[in-house]
Amino acid sequence: MAHTRIRKFNTKETYPEQNLDNDLCQAVVARGRMVFLRGQCPQNLDDAKNINSSDPVEQTHKVMQNIRQLMEECGGGMEHVCRVQVFLTDVRHREAVYRTMGEYIKGVHPVSTGLVVTALARPDWLVIDAEHGPNGLRDVLAQLRAIGTKAHPVVRPRDDNRAGIKQMLDIGAQTLLVPMIESADQAREVVRSVLYPPAGVRGVGAALARASGYNAIPDYLSSANDQVCLLLQVESRAGIDALDDILTIEGVDGIFVGPADLAADMGYLGQPGAPEVQTVVNNALDRIRAAGRAAGILTSDHTLAQGYAKKGVEFLAVGSDVGTLAGGLRHLRAQF
Repeated sequence: MAHTRIRKFNTKETYPEQNLDNDLCQAVVARGRMVFLRGQCPQNLDDAKNINSSDPVEQTHKVMQNIRQLMEECGGGMEHVCRVQVFLTDVRHREAVYRTMGEYIKGVHPVSTGLVVTALARPDWLVIDAEHGPNGLRDVLAQLRAIGTKAHPVVRPRDDNRAGIKQMLDIGAQTLLVPMIESADQAREVVRSVLYPPAGVRGVGAALARASGYNAIPDYLSSANDQVCLLLQVESRAGIDALDDILTIEGVDGIFVGPADLAADMGYLGQPGAPEVQTVVNNALDRIRAAGRAAGILTSDHTLAQGYAKKGVEFLAVGSDVGTLAGGLRHLRAQF
C-alpha cells in the first residue's frame, strides 16, 4: 500500500556530527486520509537550522507554525489535528508554552499529553564547577565520565594552583576555566601549567592518566598541548584593567567575564545587572572579541542573555543545575 511522504531527508545531512544514515521524512499521509507528523522543534523546515532564540514563546510559535505548514502540505489543516504531545525541558516554561500553543488549536479540541524531560535540553557545553561547587577531584572525574560525549565539559578548578590544574588535565579535562585572573603574568603562568615542556611545565604522568586512555593513546604526549583549551575568568576591577595585556598572552583561547564578582568589586554586591556593571561587562566582551579570542559570560537573566547572544558571545551560560532544579520545584509547589 502506497503512502505519501512529505519532505524526505537523510540524517547524514541533519546530524552531520553523528554517524547516522537514516532515510526519514517530516510527515506521512497514510491511506490518503491519516497524517503522521515527525516531532517538531524550533527549527526551519527548509534548512533544519534552529531559530536564534531561547525564548519559550518564540520557540513554541515556530513549532506550531511548522505543524500548521506540514498539515497544509499534507492537504489538511490545524482543524484536523487529533493529538498533541509536548516535551518540556523545564517545567517553568509550561504555562508560556501551552498558552502559545493554544493560539493555534483554538476550537480544535485535540487530545494533549505533556512530559518534562530535562535530558532533551542537550546543552552544547556545561561547566563542572570545582570553585564554588562542592566538587573534589573524584567528583569531577565521575561527572566527566557521566557526560561522556553528550556535551562538551568545561572544568572550573578551585584556583590557578599548578598541581590542581595538572590533576584536572590528567583525569581527562580538556577545557579549563580558571577563575580570578588579574594580570598578564598570572595568565602566563596558567598557560605554562596546562602545557607540557618545552612550551610549559605540566608534569608528565600520562601512563597513569585517564586523559591518555591509561596509556592507550600512543601520541598523547605529543598531541596533548594542541587539544587543551584554556579559558580565563576575569572578574575584578584589577582583571578588567589588565584585560588588554592578558589578551596578548599566547595560549589563552578565551576570556570569561564574571559579572557577580565584578559587580561586588565595583560596589554593587548582588547587582550584576546594574547599568554601571553592564557597561564594564559589555565593553570587556567587545574587547575580547576584537582581540580574536572567544568571549564568555554567565547570567540567569534572560534579557541580558539575549543581548549577549546578539552581540555574538561565543560561550554563553544561561543557568545552573541547582537553579533549574530549585526553580522547577518552586514552580511545582506553587501549583498546589
